[in-house]
Amino acid sequence: MPAIGNSPRTRHMFILFGAVIVFYILINGRHLLVCYPTSSPAPVVRGALERIKSTTPFTQDDIRPTADEGRFNEVQNRRRSLLREECKRHNLGTISDEFDVTRLHRQVKLLYSDNHKFILCEIPKCASSSMKKVLVAAEKLVNTSSLAKVESGFAVQLTNAKLNLRKLRNSKEISKKLKTYKRLIIVRDPLYRLLSAYRSKLEREYSWNREYKNISRMIHTIISGDSRRDISATFGEFLRYAAMDKRRDRHWSLYQDLCLPCTIRYDFILHVETINDDMAAFMKLVNMENIAFPANYASSRQTDQEKVNGYLASVSTKTIEDIYKRYRLDFELFGFRKPSIL
Repeated sequence: MPAIGNSPRTRHMFILFGAVIVFYILINGRHLLVCYPTSSPAPVVRGALERIKSTTPFTQDDIRPTADEGRFNEVQNRRRSLLREECKRHNLGTISDEFDVTRLHRQVKLLYSDNHKFILCEIPKCASSSMKKVLVAAEKLVNTSSLAKVESGFAVQLTNAKLNLRKLRNSKEISKKLKTYKRLIIVRDPLYRLLSAYRSKLEREYSWNREYKNISRMIHTIISGDSRRDISATFGEFLRYAAMDKRRDRHWSLYQDLCLPCTIRYDFILHVETINDDMAAFMKLVNMENIAFPANYASSRQTDQEKVNGYLASVSTKTIEDIYKRYRLDFELFGFRKPSIL
């Protein structure tokens, strides 16, 4: 009599049973894994970087080049349409070519080019230094073929003195420029802008930001409770301060406060994230093709995705939530993604 385990029928049963077990593991193995105990504790979330693996500031559509005129017009139509819809959704007013010139003159800093008939609403940390170099070249206030040789501070002084709409005293001239010149606004992802402001103004003392040294130390004292007067604010402390600061320095003020985008109709909305292509198309439209748009900083000093993620590593999720609440309009009016951590 053959052994039970060696009979053909028994072997077939074992093979069938094994196949069933393998099939079950393949289908349900991912659920079975959670049943195994682990001796390692759950990871502690140290900051936003634990959950923000990458912070991409712009929409997928805007990643594609915009230098082509047809593509540029398509992008501009979409940006203007989004702005109108969001202004309406937030009950922020109606965008129009008719606006209160007195309020505009008082609240909004506008720089202009007479030679190329456009007006720029200045937003600090949104390519503003590069644009001032473009303006002084456009108005032939500098005699150079390379804007890289023009000092940012010199361009700032020139535009403030000679190309600032606030300096004009003739109300008819002001109204004429506002009505007939093309109007331009440049924006960027709010988190990137805040980090750019922190790095250039508050992180350490440079020759161009000495007046911000005391502001940085004040922010550290307010947020940390540390009474020592010689310690600068961390990025996390600055974000906590910016989230509750009602007075707001221009370098971290809301776009709505700086440029009234739900009141003034802007003909062009450019993004820092696509600035080279955007500016190439814009400069062609206003006949400035003989001027090359300059980078204000070397690539190593620019605020890019890697730097944003690195600085966010020490920032709490709660702080990012508070910043988003405070700057929500800046995100939504101009189509920037909500931080993926939220």
